[in-house]
Amino acid sequence: MTGSVVVATITAVAQHCRETGRKLVISDEATRQQVATIRMHGNVHGLEPLQALKAVMASTSLKLELPEGAIRVSFASEPPAQHL
Repeated sequence: MTGSVVVATITAVAQHCRETGRKLVISDEATRQQVATIRMHGNVHGLEPLQALKAVMASTSLKLELPEGAIRVSFASEPPAQHL
């Protein structure tokens, strides 16, 4: 699939990142709904899972945090998580 266009949701990319052994944490129901509606069009071929997730997140109103053993998704305006 080299050079192909990939259509993916953030959820799908995040699930792919969980292959690294991290737990996916979505901060709240509003964030979960936002994640479910986002559709990205682009090529993530050749990127590591975490690189692909960061590329997708950069074009949204969401942010990504990487606490120990987790991938946490929340709205960019939300303060950083203290504990998971």
